[in-house]
Amino acid sequence: MQKLLVKKEQPSMVTRASAKRDQGWNRSTALLPDLWYDTRGIANAFDADSVFSRAAREHYSGVLVDAAQLDKVASPQFDRLLKVVAVSNSEDIAAVKKLGGAKSESYVIMHQDAEMLAQAKKAKLRNCRDINVVDRATLEASCQNSAGTDFLSVSFKDPTNIPLELVVAESQDSPLVVLKHIPDPDNIDDALNSLCVMEFGVEGLVYSPRSHAVLDRLNAWLTERQRSELKLEAATVESSVPVGMGIRSCIDVATLFTDREGMLIGLTSSGGIMSCPEVFDLPYMDLRPFRVNAGSTASYVYGMNNRTNYMSELRAGSQAMIVGHDGKVYKAPISRMKTERRPLRLITARFDSGVEVSVMMQDDWHVRLYSADGSPRNLTEIAVGEKLMAYQAQPGRHVGVPVNEFIEER
Repeated sequence: MQKLLVKKEQPSMVTRASAKRDQGWNRSTALLPDLWYDTRGIANAFDADSVFSRAAREHYSGVLVDAAQLDKVASPQFDRLLKVVAVSNSEDIAAVKKLGGAKSESYVIMHQDAEMLAQAKKAKLRNCRDINVVDRATLEASCQNSAGTDFLSVSFKDPTNIPLELVVAESQDSPLVVLKHIPDPDNIDDALNSLCVMEFGVEGLVYSPRSHAVLDRLNAWLTERQRSELKLEAATVESSVPVGMGIRSCIDVATLFTDREGMLIGLTSSGGIMSCPEVFDLPYMDLRPFRVNAGSTASYVYGMNNRTNYMSELRAGSQAMIVGHDGKVYKAPISRMKTERRPLRLITARFDSGVEVSVMMQDDWHVRLYSADGSPRNLTEIAVGEKLMAYQAQPGRHVGVPVNEFIEER
């Protein structure tokens, strides 16, 4: 598990690009992308209150300028950023080399022409090929003519990620770092989708929001991926009793669970117990590997960013947090909430800290919870004294948001 940090100035930061370039590539959605901000043509880009100035302090790792802007990025406040310079001629390359001096490794030369990129290499500067894919020929060129290139910035004429998938596939076994260039500063959906193509996405983006609201959305997406692990611990069962008829929901998600994943469900804000998906053998029906038989509709469903939802609030399109036995988490969209009246059973357990956690689920043998060792336990066979896999949370919630206040739930 890589430790992920909010600010990229930390020397231990590992991104998708650095993992590919320096470690032979370990594709992972837990690694953050490289983000370059294109300041060309933005008159106030370097103002103190500009969107770029804020982005440079947050998740962005690079700034794209032309040769006329070199003096702007020479400021010490941009020392941590990669300076990507779109050059026009050999004189521009020489100017970058002179300005970079001992810090030449923090400069990258960008151009479309292979000869100019070769000159950058000769000057011991890293290079970035800039290409716009408009047809099959330019797509093939982007895939085939990048030998000796450190970065590839690629944009596309058409609003489809199919050609991007081909570029990603062709480059996955090479050290080439691929960044998709998104010219529309408001197209945050394209940016986020590009970070997920072929499951793991490109290594980075050249994307330059002009509004703080769009940058907020990008930051929220990135921050969500930094919280990629929970501390799971054992809770000892203290009671298991039938409580009669009630309404419960199954959560069907747009993914396929493994036998080492589940969801955290609880009746209080003190924590949840790991519910099993329907991936384990049942003698009387086919498996439903997309489903968790989750529990009573008043239950908390633990989600990303330390948020919760009541089960009754969830619907198709809501986001669910999938949790692995190792505590690693990821997000998946909900396809369906299946709600019916069923007999229910209440199970309470207690952490070593003394905090109680509980679930109310369909009172049937085929519904399962994970034991502390990760094995599935049929609900009606769980006995007092058994240990279940669970998550302890700080109690107190207001509309799903943690609140530091006195609260008693029982």
